Amino acid sequence: MALQNKFVVVGNKFHDYAINDKVIIINDLLSQLKDKKTASTLEGKFFLGQGVNYELAEEAIFFYHLNGRDNKNLDVSNLSNAMLNKKNPRTHKAKPCNIIVGLVQKRDDSTYALPLLVDDNCELLQDHQTGQHIQGIMIVEAFRQSMVAVTEEFFAIDSNTKSTIVVNYIKTTYNGFLFPLPATIFLKVVEKTGTGKKINLLVNLELWQNNILCAQCECLYVVCSANIMNRSEVRMAKITTSEFLEEYSSSYI
Repeated sequence: MALQNKFVVVGNKFHDYAINDKVIIINDLLSQLKDKKTASTLEGKFFLGQGVNYELAEEAIFFYHLNGRDNKNLDVSNLSNAMLNKKNPRTHKAKPCNIIVGLVQKRDDSTYALPLLVDDNCELLQDHQTGQHIQGIMIVEAFRQSMVAVTEEFFAIDSNTKSTIVVNYIKTTYNGFLFPLPATIFLKVVEKTGTGKKINLLVNLELWQNNILCAQCECLYVVCSANIMNRSEVRMAKITTSEFLEEYSSSYI
């Protein structure tokens, strides 16, 4: 028989969202599961929201099996998605907690989909949350990581040359609040020009949650050889530093 009570489990940073009915932060759920008496009487099916990382989800499932596995009115199996949802390794981020998109699913020759996978320990959540929704800067970063991941997997220069990505412009439009619930990013390649060591890509990205378009983005960027970009960057850094020291440094206090 299906359980009637359903709850969303979110990361601890989304405590403001957890003031709503049927929402609980992961630490509060853990406290109940760690208590054998509470775990044996807890009722409901718990679904994974944003912010719950691998370690905390694994701990919750461990204590469920330790203290609540005989409780037929309790189901935390959906939290195992925190272990099943793989972080995308092509986002140019060094720490897994800072990767906030999953693996790319190719829909057709120009459209790609990635799940949003926010971690409580992400660098963009280390100061504070501004209310119940996921902050706009997190959406921009999710779009950027999606762009990088798709490019690295499907539009790399060649297998023998390390490529780099340079953004010419990125324009983001917010249509409504994004809450710490499952969401999906769609990337569509609008135009691709150039060949060889330099490719220009114009892409549109959309972020959907509960069949609602929460945000969209247009981005124009260049994919080129890292060696070419490094030489250009070194040259411009030297010129800019020299100009600052010769012409502008005297005006700074």
